[in-house]
Amino acid sequence: MGVPRQTAPAIAGDGSRFLVAWQQYRVGTSSDWDIRAARVGLDATLLDSTSLLVSTAANRETSPAVDFDGAHYLAVWQDDRSGSSLDLYGVRLDAAGAVAESTAIPISGDPGDQAEPAVAHDGSGWFVVWQDRRGGNFDIYGTRVSADGVVLSPGIPIATAPNDQLAPAVAFDGLRYLVAYQGSPGVGYDIYGVRVETTGAVVDGTPFVISSAPDWQETPAIAYDGTNFLAVWRTTGADIHGVRVAPDASILDAPPIAIAGPPAAPTRME
Repeated sequence: MGVPRQTAPAIAGDGSRFLVAWQQYRVGTSSDWDIRAARVGLDATLLDSTSLLVSTAANRETSPAVDFDGAHYLAVWQDDRSGSSLDLYGVRLDAAGAVAESTAIPISGDPGDQAEPAVAHDGSGWFVVWQDRRGGNFDIYGTRVSADGVVLSPGIPIATAPNDQLAPAVAFDGLRYLVAYQGSPGVGYDIYGVRVETTGAVVDGTPFVISSAPDWQETPAIAYDGTNFLAVWRTTGADIHGVRVAPDASILDAPPIAIAGPPAAPTRME
């Protein structure tokens, strides 16, 4: 019998509350996972003492991501209900936590694994990105999802260079999306970026380098502050570095900002 273990949290806010989504062992198993959620007030009050059921499909639903578009949250996750490969599904939730779909939205079910989704919104819909193994290696793909939950442009290739492209993150600057990911130039991993229009058109046919330091750079995250993006990532030494990225793809910090690193050696007291 599985214990109700919760992990992989994701969060978004609607201005009046937050929605936290996570993966949780299904009761009675030790291998299958469901997606659950709960709302938290701005005063830190837990609004749902019993968690909301987002997805309880067969097998494993894991790695949720969530964002709010002004009317609904969109929660997306990687899904093993087929039993043969990972696909992507999603549902919309309103501010009260009610799931809008009676059946989850199939966001991507192409051959191979679609995994590790990320999502951002532009005020009229969402853009979902993920790592996709329809070829021999992982690439980065994306799709637009309308405000009413319709998948508008499935399977947009964003980064398809040789070797693996992994762990995408996405943010919106009011005009375009910026997708950041870790890509392998052959040895190790660097952080790359690609801008995408709200129509789904890829702006940068050749991805631009966000960081190519000697160490490996992995698992980026990204946010927009109204003027620039901040992209952050983990290095091989488990430090956190980052740079600001302008909307025109200019890198504003060289060398990268050292955000967190090993603790300083203690000062010897004479």
